[in-house]
Amino acid sequence: MKKKIIALILLLCIPLLSFADELASPSITINTQLEIPKEVKIRSDARTTMYVNEQITLYAELSGFEEISVTYQWQYDKRDGNGFVNIPNATNATYSFPATDETINCDYRVIVYY
Repeated sequence: MKKKIIALILLLCIPLLSFADELASPSITINTQLEIPKEVKIRSDARTTMYVNEQITLYAELSGFEEISVTYQWQYDKRDGNGFVNIPNATNATYSFPATDETINCDYRVIVYY
């Protein structure tokens, strides 16, 4: 499972010096904004034994995204050396597909954009 690294960014605001009777002392303002850690877990309703064409559903479970608008993109990797590719129209928190020889031998992931 790949993890997204969230970096803490410090913004430094240094005002311009003004020359009047004397040199003004510069001041530094540091603004920090801490993010709540975000986590995405994928859960499946698949069992050890599945029948051909039985539906499998994958669920994206999010934490730390409260009050944030998100969009989803499910992807699969056929393990053929081409890596992960987008699944057309798979843009919801869940993704369902039939159990076939092709689909059960793929890796799945979801990209969450916010």
